[in-house]
Amino acid sequence: WLGDVPVGDATFEPLARDASRIVLDAAEGSLGSLARVVYWARARAAADRPGVADLAWTRLAPWQEMCARMFDEPRLRPLASRITRVTLVQASEPGASLGAEGRLLAGWLATRLGWKAGTPGGEASKLLLVRSDGGRVELTTDASVGSKAPRHALLAVRIEASSDEVAMRGEIAREKDDPDAATWRLEVTRAGADPERIEQHVRLRATGTAGLLERTLHRPTADAALADSAAWADELGGEELACGGEGDNVRRA
Repeated sequence: WLGDVPVGDATFEPLARDASRIVLDAAEGSLGSLARVVYWARARAAADRPGVADLAWTRLAPWQEMCARMFDEPRLRPLASRITRVTLVQASEPGASLGAEGRLLAGWLATRLGWKAGTPGGEASKLLLVRSDGGRVELTTDASVGSKAPRHALLAVRIEASSDEVAMRGEIAREKDDPDAATWRLEVTRAGADPERIEQHVRLRATGTAGLLERTLHRPTADAALADSAAWADELGGEELACGGEGDNVRRA
């Protein structure tokens, strides 16, 4: 179902009641539509509840894997609970609302790491979130034009974290001329030592609808992480983050 799902849609619900899995695309419909289907499915008895999948969520899988990889080293794992800033850059003109991919990734980070929605950060492109230990996470959204990536697709993700002994800055940046290619970077600075830097080139496995659908159908039917992330992003309500403009400042290989 690649379009929007209006509330009480007379065509959607009879089909969905007999489905084993409902596949949407929040980038083509809307995040609100995805959230409505998640709430509708959750309201049904567990034995009669179809799975909910989303093609935008499948596109995010490589980004999620690379974000998690920033904390793979045992000495860096505690920093996952000490993140201070997340920056999301999307392909759009400055001032556009953060799209489905960016909002779902923010919801995934927040629900996996126990962040609560805080207050606006004084600018339309910033939101302050609260970690489980009471610390603050600044979520900043930016826009950049000129990429061959689809409109509202993620172009870059930056994550910063620090403790008394170590600071980390990770980045995933899509290449401007090849939207399926990205560079993963990690910089770690320990007290009294020079920064350690790692850089890797990766493919994002961005395929057409048929390839995405095939990958989606190979994933588990029940996806609690998707449901939680969509609900979290939807509960931001009026916090429609507008993306600031950073022009060509996205670092690319």
